[in-house]
Parts: sequence; structure tokens; C-alpha cells
Amino acid sequence: MTADSENRRCIELIAAAALDRAQWPSALASIANRLRSDHALIFSNKSMAARWPFVATTGLADDHRARFFAPHTMRLWEPWHRAMTPGRVVRHQEVVGDRDFERTEIYNDVIRPTGAFHGTCFQHDGTDLSFHLNVCRRRQTGAFLDRETQALQALASHVTLALQFQCRLSVLEERVSLLSSTLDRISEGVIVVDVKGRPLVANLAAERLLEEADGLALTPSGLGGLTRGATDKFRAALVKAASPPVPHATRIHLPRRSPRPPLLLEILPAGQFDLSVAGSSRPFAVVLLREVDRPITINRSALMDFYRLTPREAGIALLLADGLTVEAIGAKLKLARGTIRNNLKRIFEKTDSHSQVALLALLRGFGS
Repeated sequence: MTADSENRRCIELIAAAALDRAQWPSALASIANRLRSDHALIFSNKSMAARWPFVATTGLADDHRARFFAPHTMRLWEPWHRAMTPGRVVRHQEVVGDRDFERTEIYNDVIRPTGAFHGTCFQHDGTDLSFHLNVCRRRQTGAFLDRETQALQALASHVTLALQFQCRLSVLEERVSLLSSTLDRISEGVIVVDVKGRPLVANLAAERLLEEADGLALTPSGLGGLTRGATDKFRAALVKAASPPVPHATRIHLPRRSPRPPLLLEILPAGQFDLSVAGSSRPFAVVLLREVDRPITINRSALMDFYRLTPREAGIALLLADGLTVEAIGAKLKLARGTIRNNLKRIFEKTDSHSQVALLALLRGFGS
């Protein structure tokens, strides 16, 4: 294999690693092979955004790898990091002579057990990304030649771009994860979509509705209704909600399978979703999904705390909100009708409700 084909192979694997961290060992192996080396490693060595500690190696046994990244060893690396010129490949002989290197703790405790001696390093040091790339080989192979360090310099630029992309993607993934966990606390379905109806984020309630595919479903072309007409109606509402310069909140309903009532949708504009990682920005909207026939889940602890209800009073109130009659509540709880009515009287007094309709409206306000 020629040097050019080896370089192309390295670049292809580095690009693959940018999208999948599990591919970094393969990318490092190709770099080590290109430089006639035995092992290579890469790691982030400063605090960065999105809690992004990163380590990848090739050619290192597990015990050697553990020794390389032990807390004590990381302190030993610090003088070497400070001696690096950020953005430039540096051979270890440029930092310390071979005889002095043989007497260092980092060589005797960490590098020597691996069988390596000669090393060449690249340090990138930026505000959003800081990493160290190290390639090592045995003494008998000889020191790194100028053409080899030049080859590593060229490959390091691709590694830097790949890790910058990966770091920014990590930030975006963390934000999406935080948004998803927040939306999952909402009992109604919530979907964040782009203008073409493709979902970006969906909470658990929305995922359930999409799995049922009753009223709204995920198709190869995006979200759609049960019929072509329902799909066109949804897409038109989505475009209206997301269109500048004056976006609108839009309410529509989509038919469901009989005899269920329609699925109610409220489509809210939400500006521009920053997708600068992918090199673009797409308008998006938030779609709220409401099932009018789905029982409301009332936050029992919040209800008890706000109105100072006892556990029994709260239980009776929740059963009343579920549509049960006094007789049905008594049968379910195995309590006399008079006991249920006395509890209801106290519930009315504590909530300052003067009718069952008013009480039910109040309870709905404590929906999760």
C-alpha cells in the first residue's frame, strides 16, 4: 500500500470515528500503522463543555492502558503537555534527550513496560477542545523521521476537525437529553418537529401515541394522519405555525379510529432550532397532543399538600375525578355511603368548592 493510499485510509477511519466514538481505536490503529508504530492514544486533558472526558487507544494491553491514565500518571504527563507547542507535532527528543528520558519516572513506570521508547505527540489546546495525541514505537525501529512527523501533522488536522465535530455533537446530545427528560414529565404528548413534519424530540406520551398510530403516525416522509386529507391538514398547520415573519399558534383535530373522539393538536411556533453542528438551521414547532377521552393523571401529593387533604380524602377525590359515583367509591374502598359523604363534605370545605362540577374542575388543575 502506498503512502497516499495509507493516508486516505487513515482519513476515512478518522471521519468514521467523528460519527461513532467506537471507531477511534480503528482510526488510531491506522495512524500507528502509517507511522510504523506499536501503539497510539488520544485523550482530552482539560475540562471541556458537556462533560466530555475522552480516551481511546490502540495497541495497549488493559494493564498498560490503566497505568497510562491513572491519576498519578496524569500528573506526570503535565510537564510534557506544557512543553508541547499547541498545533505542532513534537518528537520526545525535542523535549528531553534519550539518556535523560531513560531516567524519567514517566518512562520507567509507564512507557517502558509497554516496550516502547520513541514517541511523537500532538497537542491541540482550544477553548472548546483540548486533547493530546501520542504515537509510540520500539527503540529498534528508530526515531521518528521528518517525513513521518509531517504525515502525522497532516493527519492531526483531520483528527482535530473530527473531535471538534464530536465535541459539539456531544453538547447537542446533552441538550436534547435534558429537553427529553423535561418533556417526559408532561402527561400529554409533546413532539418537537421540523417544518416537514419530521420529529426531532418526542416525550414518552407522544411515543406511545405514535406507536398506536391512531390519529397521528410516523411515516417515511414524516408525521401524518390516518388519511391523506388528515396528513395534508397537519402539514399545512405546521407550515403556518413555523412560517416567518409572524408565526401563529394553530389548533386542529385529526380523526381517530371509531368510536374514539378526534385527537386534538396545538402547534406552537418555537423559532429556529440551532443545528449548526450539521451546518444548517431548520425552523421547528412544538406539537401538543391531547386525548379528550384519556383520564387525567392527578398529582396526588400536590393536591394533599395544597389543600391539606388526608390520604383517604385525596383517594376519594381522585376516584371522583375518575368518574365514580359515591356508591362505586364506597364499594371500591369498602366504606359505608355515609363515610364517603362525610369525607366529601370535608373535601368541599377544604377546597372551597360549592358543587361537584367546581370540585372536578379544580382537580383537573392538578393534572400531572
